[in-house]
Amino acid sequence: MKTFLFICLLPAVFADPQTTFLSRIVNGQDAEPNEFPWQVSLQYRSDTTQEYSHICGAVVLDANRILTAAHCVEHDPTISNYEIVVGGHSLTEQNGNEQRRKLSDLKIHASYSNSGGYNNDIAVLILSSSLTLITDIVERATLPLSAQTFTGKNCYISGWGRTVANGPLPDILQKAATSVITHSDCRTRLGFTGILYLSAQAHICIYSGSNSACNGDSGGPLVCDVSTTNTENWQLAGVTSWGLTDCPVGSPSVYVRISSYIDWISMQ
Repeated sequence: MKTFLFICLLPAVFADPQTTFLSRIVNGQDAEPNEFPWQVSLQYRSDTTQEYSHICGAVVLDANRILTAAHCVEHDPTISNYEIVVGGHSLTEQNGNEQRRKLSDLKIHASYSNSGGYNNDIAVLILSSSLTLITDIVERATLPLSAQTFTGKNCYISGWGRTVANGPLPDILQKAATSVITHSDCRTRLGFTGILYLSAQAHICIYSGSNSACNGDSGGPLVCDVSTTNTENWQLAGVTSWGLTDCPVGSPSVYVRISSYIDWISMQ
């Protein structure tokens, strides 16, 4: 079975014969405006004559830093070719809450590998000017404790990735309810691909049987509710990394396990 990374460049990027990037949520539904206030659209232009367009998701760390997948930015280190948009809901229509920012730096994990299981598929983007954080519109994601596993928790994925393999990007931010599964279950469901490429430390898997991340969702958030009372406590469990070709809903999607990178994130 082939796998893919959830990125959305034109033409599509295939980093090796076994894995490809994911870009859109399959069998999701429209999110409510500002339902995921930490959601970011990472946008790219290949030269200065072009407009920026969505290539990946990303997540607000704080007013000056954005988290995404390393594979979203490894193809071009030119920071002027990227910008981010927060507060958005539609890729084509403005709602008045959008904030656009350029980058001043991008930091890819030094041990990132773009082959096999895409270990350490994580990057921090430094903004050229600070975001204005606004409750319920633009908020930082809550990072997890290093020991948090999220198995069995109520979780959501969100993004502007494709809703069917090789289809167009959706205009409206999509969401889907999902569950984190154990490392052993994920390996079994991925079969030979899981045995070869899955890392218990680097990866966290989701599976619902009815939806999937896809191309264009790369770098976007997996958030889980870890509350023990009636007050929701959403934490960032992962950012989208890879999955099987054609985004089958009967297979897990693989995310970067954020709890393994807390120290690295704090140093960027």
